[in-house]
Parts: sequence; C-alpha cells; structure tokens
Amino acid sequence: TLKGFRPMNIKMPFVLISAFLAGCAQQPTNSSEAVKLTQTKTDTSHWYRATSIDFNPYTEDLPYFEDMIAAIDAIPDYNLNTLTIDFRCGEKPIIEEVTDDPQLPIDKTSGCAVRYFDNDLITIAAERAHRNGLSVNLKPMFLNLQNKLWYKKGYEYGTLDIDVFFDGNGYPYSGYIPAIIALATHAEKIGAEYLTIGTELTNLNYKILFSPRWPEIISSIRKVYSGKLIYNTNLAQEPTVKDFRKFDKFFSQIDIIGINYFPPNALNGKRDATVKEISKAWYNGKSDGYRLVPMIIKMRKVTGKPIIMSETSFPTWDGSANWAFRHACDYKNKGKDGWMFNEGPLAAKTPSDRDGLDLAMAWHEAFGSAEWVDGVDYLFWTTSAQYYHRDPITDEFKDPNPDSSYWDCLSLLYNKNNGIKEVIRDFHTP
Repeated sequence: TLKGFRPMNIKMPFVLISAFLAGCAQQPTNSSEAVKLTQTKTDTSHWYRATSIDFNPYTEDLPYFEDMIAAIDAIPDYNLNTLTIDFRCGEKPIIEEVTDDPQLPIDKTSGCAVRYFDNDLITIAAERAHRNGLSVNLKPMFLNLQNKLWYKKGYEYGTLDIDVFFDGNGYPYSGYIPAIIALATHAEKIGAEYLTIGTELTNLNYKILFSPRWPEIISSIRKVYSGKLIYNTNLAQEPTVKDFRKFDKFFSQIDIIGINYFPPNALNGKRDATVKEISKAWYNGKSDGYRLVPMIIKMRKVTGKPIIMSETSFPTWDGSANWAFRHACDYKNKGKDGWMFNEGPLAAKTPSDRDGLDLAMAWHEAFGSAEWVDGVDYLFWTTSAQYYHRDPITDEFKDPNPDSSYWDCLSLLYNKNNGIKEVIRDFHTP
C-alpha cells in the first residue's frame, strides 16, 4: 500500500458521508507571503464570479473527498459567488445501456461518471456549495464522445458525424442529446442555477453549432430545466475567427456566452515580459490576423447576451502567457523534433509560479474592469487528478497517491500557495 493512501474497496455508507459533511469545519484559508500587486485595483462589476472543481470519474479516495469539501467551503473567502462542477461524459460507461430510471445515480442515466462510491458526487458538491451561499453551474464536458466514437467508427479528430454526435451510434452514452437531457433534469432537481450545455464542441466537428437541430434541442432542455444556459467557445484555438462571427444565431438561443480566451503565441515566445506587456498583448490578442476583443464585443452587442471569460487560468510555467491554454509540463516531449515540440505549445516546460502570478495580475489589469466582461470563471480551484501520480517522463497516470503533487505547471488555485488566489480575492474585494 502506498504511504498515506487509504484503499477503500467497500461502499462507504451515505450516513457516514453525511456525518462527515455535517462535522466538516471550514478550513482556514492558506495564505502565501504578501504579494505586491502591480495592477490597478478596480471595483469590478462582475455579477458572475465562479471557480471550478474538476472531477475525474470514479473518485473513491477519501483524501480528495475531504479536499473537495474544504475547497468548496473556502470559496466565499475569495469573494467568488459560483461553483462550477466540471466533469466528463462518455469516458467510462459502467452499465450496458442508458436508463431513464430516476432512482439511479446520474452517471447511470447520462454516462457522466461522477460518483463517490454509490453516492452522486455532483449532488454532494452542489449541496455543499448552496450551504455556503454559492450558486452552482453544472459543466459537463463531451469531448470524450470523440474518443469513444472514434475508436468504434474510425472518425478522425474533428470529423465526427454530426447526427452520430447528437443521437449516438448504439453504444452506451454515445449521444449528446440523451446525456444533456438527463443532466438538465438532474440540474433542475438539485437546484443548479446554471447549466453549461457545451464546451468547445466544434473540436468534434466545426459544423456542430450550425446544425438546424439546436432550436429543438434547446427547447427540450428548457422544458426540464429552468436555470440559465451557458455555452463556452474557445475563440482562438477551436473555431476559426470566420466561424465565430457566424455563431450569433446559436448564441442568441442561450443565456450566457462563455469565451475561453487564450490568444495564441501572445508574446511571440517572449518569456521575460512584464505584467504591463502581458496585459497589453492579451487585450490586443489576434488569431488568423484578426483582433479577438473587438469580435467579442460585437457578438455581445449583436446577441444581447452577457459575456463571461470562461476557463480563465494562469498556468505556472516559464512563458505561459504565450500558450496559456496548455496546463501540462509536457516533459515527455523533451528532445522531440519540430516547432510544436521545441517552441510551440507542446514543448517541455520549466515550472514557474512567478509566471502564473504575473499572468494573473496582467489578466485582471486587461479585462477586470472592461465593461463588456460580465463575469469570469477561474479554472482548477481543485481537481481530483492531483491525487494521481503523473509520471514526469511518460506523462501517464500511476496509482493513487495523496502524497504526490499535481502537475507543477497547472494553476491549482486552492491547493497552491503562490499568491494567485490572493490576486483573485483582492481584485474582487470592493
């Protein structure tokens, strides 16, 4: 048995979990040494201030469960008001068929594996968030449908058949529609204020958001769910700029537009940029030769929908402002040939908390007081993956080990004391 790891091969009674939750005292906020901010402090008007916890399927290790509860309890201390529950769908089916039996856990009716033994982890997290006065956003990730259907049908990345995406191909949980309806029903049941109906779906097929089926799908979702609907798009990396300008018809059907904003090679590879330089480069970020911010502002005006900067994160590696969408250290790519592995986003990286902190300050300087930004969602408040050892050479997960740290290059906000979460707290403090 690994040192410090408590194997749990038997079901933990729900009454035990309930007793643990009832007696779980709020963990004191960990503070790093004082950080002198170079940004201009503003009293932001963001009405949506979220941070996310990320679930891997089948979280059955007690240390993570305890960490999750403590992390949720700490969120209000940082002047955030919403918990985003981030989880995967279609990754690891556990029964032979999808079922609509409402007595079964949500993973058995949607194919989204988020369980703590026989207990629905989504519900446990949502109840804890509500107990702390937080709103809840359920954020299922469907990109694993690509993997499942790719292996079965031979689809290449980005060319998944659209009808197969929506309806499935006969394999359990293979279709988006049955999964999202089940999740919407569950979101209503647990009182989730927000439901993210998709994130970067055009990675599966760039035509997905142009499908004429969306009005019927969204109508079906709204019949079972009364909260706000969000969709997150990765403007710089996922669709082309040309496609984004045509998404107005789709965006007009939802309530909130999420922008995963990661301008590619924002500083042309420069690794010693100042906070001011990073801030300017990010606000003026381009893709395909077009400035991104004016396009976002125009989309907000055309659709009349609020904009949140979704999946905002501050990776802790040297030069991370250039490719901030990349959170892994990519040690396994050291020595590989080609620009992508030497200078590009997949190059092996050197961990650097300072770079993550500079990016956090620069981001708030650039976007914190922008009148067209209605909210922000910070990635990786905590994640279950930190309790799995990632081999620094192969980048593969090994056995659960609560003594091991998560990737050194990822901004694991709650669990690291590098000053980043204090930047977030101070900025959102009137």
